[in-house]
Amino acid sequence: MIGKTGGKNMQVGPISFTATPSMEANGQIAWSYCQTDGACGTAAGHFPPISLPQQQNGAPATPVTITIAPNNLGITFAPGHDAMWLQQGAGNCPQSQVWDPGTPPQITGFARVSNTQIKFNDVNSKVADLTYRLNFVNTNQQAVTPIDPDIKNGGTNLWGGVNTTQLLIASAVVALVVSLIVSLISSYIIAQRTARRELNARAKERNGQ
Repeated sequence: MIGKTGGKNMQVGPISFTATPSMEANGQIAWSYCQTDGACGTAAGHFPPISLPQQQNGAPATPVTITIAPNNLGITFAPGHDAMWLQQGAGNCPQSQVWDPGTPPQITGFARVSNTQIKFNDVNSKVADLTYRLNFVNTNQQAVTPIDPDIKNGGTNLWGGVNTTQLLIASAVVALVVSLIVSLISSYIIAQRTARRELNARAKERNGQ
């Protein structure tokens, strides 16, 4: 995971993973699943998750790219949206076609770019755990061993998008409004007192006549 700071919001990413297939002695496909410049895993429960920290409110979504490494096994992603299933909850591997990104959606913009690459965006707008399943097929379009990593979103800090300059401007505006209100109230009170004095003075003059 690579952190980049720019403007008022911190962007995390982009994040990329590489899935490398191999053939076991029993004919089953095994996987090495690695985050670029990060951890690797070779078994369910040990695949590296997409793990995003708490970010500032309004931070852009994190682009995620998953690529199948070049191989002589003819392994590709399953067709269409079957390339990836998504379900809420950690360690909750989808067992059938499902796309449940939560509310509001944490994962958007899914695209099967090619037979060996998919992309999507992690919005990370709330604290959430999800599990995604990557589905693959062989040259005969038969399903092979899937991969089921987790997504761990840290969500956003609702006050994170307000920087010091914005706070100072807001404070100045509030102070100006309060000052105007106090000034108006003071002017009104003074005007009322002046009016009463004038009325009292006129009343005394009339009484003296």
